[in-house]
Amino acid sequence: HGELMADTVMDCAKHIPLKTGIYAAWVARMAEKHKKWVGLLVPKAVDEFRCALRSGHSTIAQLLLQFIINLGNYGVIGLAGVVDFLQDVLALSDGLRPAKGGDLGIFLMLSSLPFLSAASHANIDEKVNAMISKADAYLNSREARWKPLLRILKSEEIPDRLEALAGAVRSMKQTGWNSQSVLHVPGFEPNLQGGSSFSELAALGVSADEIRKNKIRFHVPLVSSRFL
Repeated sequence: HGELMADTVMDCAKHIPLKTGIYAAWVARMAEKHKKWVGLLVPKAVDEFRCALRSGHSTIAQLLLQFIINLGNYGVIGLAGVVDFLQDVLALSDGLRPAKGGDLGIFLMLSSLPFLSAASHANIDEKVNAMISKADAYLNSREARWKPLLRILKSEEIPDRLEALAGAVRSMKQTGWNSQSVLHVPGFEPNLQGGSSFSELAALGVSADEIRKNKIRFHVPLVSSRFL
């Protein structure tokens, strides 16, 4: 039933986001006796993430990326591979304007960072900081022409979804990468290289040029607040 189990894990990762860390921890425990099965699950997660991107299902892609991050937290895949994968995701925004899908890679990368455990972040903090700096550079040059339409009052300046996310990530950085809202299952340690018998995390294989040519768009960001 290995294939059915893998499909079930993927479905859970895509539809029950509050338990993503629990599923990743379970995969890490399965790896102790079923390394071959885990070695097949990791490429499946990457394939499904890639398919979600190409079909424009950004929310599914976001949840699968969080699952991949958690696999790194629990030592299933190496953090070095996780960083390379996140850099591929970030590169999806290279040279693209927001209206042409430029927000997509930045948003997916930033939205995954809060799911890094403090232990994982300590191992790759310099590379994480470099990715955050690249995202900040994009935001500083970004023309969000839709923002006046989101104002309740003319004088109000409300951050949109991407700007609010970037602010939250900066806040985590200032507080030592601690979060009270993200569950990290105890009893696991990340490492840079991951399990030696697992398949490596494959390259993303999707480029910013493909995002542009296929007209894959990220939905116009909503405001970070709501009407009461």
